[in-house]
Amino acid sequence: MEWTTGPVPPRQPRAGQGARAMQAHAASATSGWLRLARRLLGAHDAERAWRVGAEGEEQVGHSLATLDDRWTVVHDLPLNERGSNLDHLVIGPTGAYALNTKNLRGRVWVGERTVMVSGQKTSYLRTARWEAATTARLLSAATGRRVFVFPVLVFIARRGRITIEQLPRDVGITTDQVICRWLNRRPVTMDPHHAAVLRAAALRPSTWPVPKRPPTRS
Repeated sequence: MEWTTGPVPPRQPRAGQGARAMQAHAASATSGWLRLARRLLGAHDAERAWRVGAEGEEQVGHSLATLDDRWTVVHDLPLNERGSNLDHLVIGPTGAYALNTKNLRGRVWVGERTVMVSGQKTSYLRTARWEAATTARLLSAATGRRVFVFPVLVFIARRGRITIEQLPRDVGITTDQVICRWLNRRPVTMDPHHAAVLRAAALRPSTWPVPKRPPTRS
């Protein structure tokens, strides 16, 4: 069977779509002059957090759009009714991947068991694992076969500095600038038929929960 995945239907969410909606919601709750003052001062508020997050997801989405037609990319997928979502799901010859985008300032330090930002420990690895495991469970239920999804943290390379002391064994670490190269260089583990089955499930709205709450930042 040849790789004939074809384009993703146009009604699929765009990269960063949920974050942009939440940015607009946060902005509408703040007066125009106050919003302008906060932006000029670089204040950290909900509108800024959602905007920065959306920009990061859009940048990664732009990079992923350069993958060839053996790959399927779906953005902004709901993972539960509480508003948790997956930034990007990527399916192709080297496997299925749950991508969590991080658009951060400051120094990022990566170790085998933790990721720190400006000297502070984060829950990034735990969250990435949960997103991948949840995505795998939903795809397994939709396809009737066991599905493995590999978690990946994608950092925006132009912001801050990334130091990798030791790579985690079970979470990928890469940047928006090299994500496509990273995906393509991994060992081929998926045949075209399996990829087509996963693609069909990923594009079916019934595969994913219907959120009862707005998206949350991971």
